[in-house]
Amino acid sequence: MVVANEALSVKQQVAKADPAVWGQFTVLDLDALSAADRALFDALPQSPVVPSFDMLSRNANPELSAEWVPALDEAWRTRIAAGQ
Repeated sequence: MVVANEALSVKQQVAKADPAVWGQFTVLDLDALSAADRALFDALPQSPVVPSFDMLSRNANPELSAEWVPALDEAWRTRIAAGQ
């Protein structure tokens, strides 16, 4: 839990979001952050090669419900893994 808390800390998420370090979008809800923490993300430079989060999210679909996992696993085993 200590490692998870550190990985999800604002400090670590800002570092990971920096294009010079990793450049991955944060998992944190920016609207739920304090103004000071939000400013840390806002101050990050834009990546010259990665589109903005808003652009990438424009046509995004939510993750499938867990109810689909058994059916998808079974279909993968019977069709893909079996070479059909």
